[in-house]
Amino acid sequence: MTGVNRLRFTLVPGLLAALAFASGFSNAAEAEHSIQGVVEPKAIFTSCKRPMYPKEALQSGQTGKSVLEFLISTEGKVLESKVLQTSGYQQLDITARKALSKCTFTVGTRDGKPEEMRTRIRHNWTIK
Repeated sequence: MTGVNRLRFTLVPGLLAALAFASGFSNAAEAEHSIQGVVEPKAIFTSCKRPMYPKEALQSGQTGKSVLEFLISTEGKVLESKVLQTSGYQQLDITARKALSKCTFTVGTRDGKPEEMRTRIRHNWTIK
């Protein structure tokens, strides 16, 4: 699958920070919420594997964008996850949700105190 599995992730806490991965993972820029004193959680992509294209989806040329929402604990673990916007293909959405749910996240804070918070990740499924 060399050259075929080029994926793009975007961290979308209020559309404030973006990540693009061409050859690996990197940390997100600080994603501060528009409300003063709130720092939203962000994925640490080195803590998890990138979602792999399901074989059938790849063979049939399925592409799209999955927007996922995660509830992050005060320990940086995923407590809940759901698909907010479908790629148009259930198999791609489920694959992205399962893989990204294994990521560790930075802890969200309000006025410097850890707090459970929701964050979003946009996963673009593209075939190159």
